[in-house]
Amino acid sequence: MVLIAGKFENTGNENFAQYLKSLGPEITDELASKMDSSRPTIEIKVDGDNCSISSTTGRGQTFTFGKTFEDEPLPGQKAQSTAVLSGNKVEIKSVSGSTTGNRVYEFSDSGLVVHYSAPSGVTAKRIYKRL
Repeated sequence: MVLIAGKFENTGNENFAQYLKSLGPEITDELASKMDSSRPTIEIKVDGDNCSISSTTGRGQTFTFGKTFEDEPLPGQKAQSTAVLSGNKVEIKSVSGSTTGNRVYEFSDSGLVVHYSAPSGVTAKRIYKRL
């Protein structure tokens, strides 16, 4: 089984700025570009059914697999989310009003790929290497 816990450094993105801009008018071109060019390190800790994800950007979340939790997928955006652990993936489904989104953390021995899906159908990836 692939180890989920660990530290991961962002090494690149695919379609991330476009994904961010598709989320709404509050995401300006400048903000999307800034977020796309950032190369954060994230740390994931797992203790039984509890998981925490923290980032060098100062953002993060703590949750229990299978239970709804308050989430902030983007700064200032509140959502109700549920995380499910399945093999080498953690899938987080979020609902904010009538809008839904999805993040899938896919782990391998060498790193992590976070897959994003917007309600508009726009998708993106953030790629991390394991430290």
